[in-house]
Amino acid sequence: MKVLDRTFLLDNVDGDRELLAEIVETFRSTAPGMLEGVRRATLAADADSIHHGAHQLKGALSAIGAQAASAAAATLEGLGRRGEVGAATVTTALDTLEREMARLGPELDALLTPGA
Repeated sequence: MKVLDRTFLLDNVDGDRELLAEIVETFRSTAPGMLEGVRRATLAADADSIHHGAHQLKGALSAIGAQAASAAAATLEGLGRRGEVGAATVTTALDTLEREMARLGPELDALLTPGA
């Protein structure tokens, strides 16, 4: 699974690099807060908040073509929806999501680099 589907993202903005930069900037300004909300919900074992927060984050990740991170958010969303908030399971899923989001940053940087 790709960290970032560049073709998907570029096709969605019709190759408009300015629009691409705006979308990435918006994502980067909102995603950390969404991730922090999921993190807090996970620590509190709050199934509803995990479900809703992960769903929101999954949508943002899907919109930019972040396949691996979106899949990780979907896993957390499902755990929350099913009420499966046992410490080990949710913590592992959160770790995966955080790792995939960390991998996404350099991919977005590379995409925004002229000539990418």
